[in-house]
Amino acid sequence: MAFNILVVDDEADIRELVSGILCDNGYETNVASGYVEAVSIVKAQRPNLVIIDVWLGDGDKDGLRLLEMIKRDHEYIPVIMMSGHGTIETAVAAIKRGAYDFIEKPFDSRRLIMSVEKAIETSKLQAENAELKIKAKVSDSIPGKSQNVVQIRQLINRIAPLNGRCVIISPLGSDREVVARNIHNNSSRAKGPFGVFNCRATHVGQLEANLFGTELNNSDTSATMKPGLLEKINGGTLFIDELVTAPHKFQLKLLKLLKEESFARVGAAERMHIDVRIIASFPLNIQQLIDAGEVSDELYCRLNANTIKILPLKSRR
Repeated sequence: MAFNILVVDDEADIRELVSGILCDNGYETNVASGYVEAVSIVKAQRPNLVIIDVWLGDGDKDGLRLLEMIKRDHEYIPVIMMSGHGTIETAVAAIKRGAYDFIEKPFDSRRLIMSVEKAIETSKLQAENAELKIKAKVSDSIPGKSQNVVQIRQLINRIAPLNGRCVIISPLGSDREVVARNIHNNSSRAKGPFGVFNCRATHVGQLEANLFGTELNNSDTSATMKPGLLEKINGGTLFIDELVTAPHKFQLKLLKLLKEESFARVGAAERMHIDVRIIASFPLNIQQLIDAGEVSDELYCRLNANTIKILPLKSRR
């Protein structure tokens, strides 16, 4: 997969020069001439890296303002700053605001590519480290030799490569997160992120914001944006635990996500495409809850492309 880099500079010849160097080295690029255009591209496309000129012409050191926005709302996107008349103070200010590197113009193309390679590699290592910290908290093994456990292992081996949605029906206290993680680890998404969203453990008023993210004002490019879990694990697997505790409004939003494979942050109108495999857990009495109207029948049917049932511990001694 080619890495996508956004080049932001108010001088067209510099934009094209940097973009050409990057393309010659196997990267895909987008270009922007100023703050507003760059913000729009970052929001819509989430580039792997952004290269910004300190002086964009939109205002005093507008590139630093763009840097602050990116590190505030998209902390995992590395940023390299450039300047044709940089000072030590400007470089220090950029690094303090979260820039990975500061390059002076005119720059050597080898110096640029070396900085880009290191920035992307550092970003990948940070993401992998965060994922490893999550994985370290949960064992990937499914203990037991009962018939049910053997069946579960067989189902995981069959379901994991299919990339379809899945429901895990089980009592409280069972190993359903371990089962979901095993499905992820044995799928084509194994190198991608794995996220857990526990509806019972999340305050009801924060469910949508935590999963979908927030955007205070979609028309104001300086508005505060906070990505939700969905954006952070794009390309990976999402395990939704205790979905039955979520209110009907949240279930309908999740249903729309499944139908359209896109979502909008809370407070925003623009919808974003998402590529996430969803696994959800339900209790053993799920049919009773559907009949009672506590769980959306359509939502359950769309999630239930594959089913794994975990029996209570007392029945698998």
